[in-house]
Amino acid sequence: MGHRTEALFRDDAYLKTAEAQVVAINDRGGILLD
Repeated sequence: MGHRTEALFRDDAYLKTAEAQVVAINDRGGILLD
């Protein structure tokens, strides 16, 4: 896949929201975000 996780908390420790798009839901109920 080559996607990289962005550690948003490192830029703003008090961040309460972030935009994301659900790209998949796995068979264990986990979600994959873009």
